[in-house]
Amino acid sequence: MDRPSIARWAFIIGLALALIIALVTPIDDWVVWLMILVGLYAGWEFIAEDQEHHFFLVAIALVFFSQTLVDIPSVGETLTALLTSMATFFGAMAIALVVRNIVKWVTTT
Repeated sequence: MDRPSIARWAFIIGLALALIIALVTPIDDWVVWLMILVGLYAGWEFIAEDQEHHFFLVAIALVFFSQTLVDIPSVGETLTALLTSMATFFGAMAIALVVRNIVKWVTTT
C-alpha cells in the first residue's frame, strides 16, 4: 500500500475512533490516545497543502461549535459528544499541520 492510501485509511480510522469514543462510555484512555496518534499521522500525511486553509476552518469551527447542540432534547448530549470527539481528532491533525509547516519553513532556505 502506498503512503496516500495509508494516510486516507488513517483518516477514516480516526473518524471511526471518534465515533466510537463518542458513543461508547466509559472507554479506556488508550483509545483516545490512539485516536490522537492516528490524527497526528493523518494530519501530517493526508491533508494536502492546497487543502490546509479549508481544513483549519473546519477544525476551528468544530472546536468553537462542538458544545452548541447540548440543549437539543434527547440527542443533544450524543451530538455534543460526537462533535467534541471529532474536534479532538481534528485538533491533533491541525497540530500536525502546524508542525509540518514549521519544519518546512525551517528546512527551506
